[in-house]
Amino acid sequence: MSGVRQVPGPIMIFARPCAAFTLSCVLALAAVAGPPTLIVPENNASDQPADVILTWEAGALTNYVQNGSFEQFSAGWDASSGWAVSSSSVDEPAAAGSRFVTVTADGRSGGETYLVQTVKLPRLIGSARLSWSDSTYGTTIGPGGPLDSTMRWQVYTSDDGSAPVYDRVAGENDGAGWQPHDVDVSSLKGKSFTLAFVMEVGIPSSRGGAILDDVRIEIIPQKVEYEIYLGPKANLGAAQLLGMTADSSWNLSNLASGSTNYWKINQITDGVRVSSPVFQFVVGGSVPVEAPPLLAELSGGQLHLHALTQPGGFYLFEQADAPDSNAWQPIGDEIVGDGAEAAADVPLDVAARFFRIRVTR
Repeated sequence: MSGVRQVPGPIMIFARPCAAFTLSCVLALAAVAGPPTLIVPENNASDQPADVILTWEAGALTNYVQNGSFEQFSAGWDASSGWAVSSSSVDEPAAAGSRFVTVTADGRSGGETYLVQTVKLPRLIGSARLSWSDSTYGTTIGPGGPLDSTMRWQVYTSDDGSAPVYDRVAGENDGAGWQPHDVDVSSLKGKSFTLAFVMEVGIPSSRGGAILDDVRIEIIPQKVEYEIYLGPKANLGAAQLLGMTADSSWNLSNLASGSTNYWKINQITDGVRVSSPVFQFVVGGSVPVEAPPLLAELSGGQLHLHALTQPGGFYLFEQADAPDSNAWQPIGDEIVGDGAEAAADVPLDVAARFFRIRVTR
C-alpha cells in the first residue's frame, strides 16, 4: 500500500514472522524466467495418513524489450515525430497495462514514422519469439477512398536494409480491435540488433496510423525438468531425492498425520540447475497460524491499521494503554482470514496508545 509507514511515538507495531505455509521460492533461471512459486499443499485436517500433491509454478519469462508495455512512457525507445504514449482510452489486451502507443503517419510530412530500440539477446539454447499487439486504422486516399496499398505497417529486426519480419497493408484490420502477433527470432540469439516498428506512407495523399502495446522478446527454453526432494529434516541431500519430472506437480502418498515435511525443487533449464530454498508443510491436524506484521498509516485524523490475513486463521485487532496490559480491548469483530488484507480505523483522540493484531484460534 502506498504511503505505508510506522506511526511515530509510543505506538507499538507487533510483527511476528508469517507462517511457514506462505511459500515463495526464488529460482534465477539463467535470465530465462523469473522466480517461480512453490504452492502450499492443502491441509486435510485429518488424523489419518494423507495423500499430498506438491505443486509449483514457473516464473514469468524474461522480456528482453525494455519498457515493452510503455508503462514508463517512452523510456528505452527512440522515436520520430508521430508517436505518442496514451492512457487507457481504448480496450487493451488483458496483459498490456494502462498505457499504449499511438502512431500516425502522413504522406504530406515525410511519409514515415518509426519507433526503435536496440536489443541484445543472450546466447542460450532454445528459441526466441517476438510478440506484440496492435491495431491499424484510417488508411484511405481522400474521404471514403480505397485502401492505400502503399501504406505499410512493418516490423524490422535489423537496420541493414534487410526485409521486414512483418509487413502488411495498414488498415486492413481497421475496426477489428487489438490483434496479437508473434515472429520467430531465434536466429538473433547472442546478437545485438535494432527492433523497429515503422508506419510508411507511399503517396502524399495517404494518412493512417496504429496503436501498439505489449512488445515482448522472450527466450523459450528447449527443455525444463525438476528434481524433487522431500524429508523430515531441512537438510535435504541425495538420499532425499524422490525423482525427476517435466510436470509441475508431484504426488505423495500415505504421509503420516501431524508430520512435518521439508521439500525443495531443483529446476534444470537447458542443463542449468538452480535450487530453490527449502520449505515445510504439516500433514493433517491443525495448521499453526502466526500473527502477520501489523502496519499503520495516518490519514484523515485516523490511524489506519492493516495486515495480510492467512486462509484458515481467525484474527482480532486490539488496543491498550500499555504494552504489557492485561486489558487489551477489541477493535471491531473477529476477522476470518481469507488471504486478503484486513483493516481497522481508530480515531487519534482515543486513550489507547498501543495496538496489535492477534490470532484468536
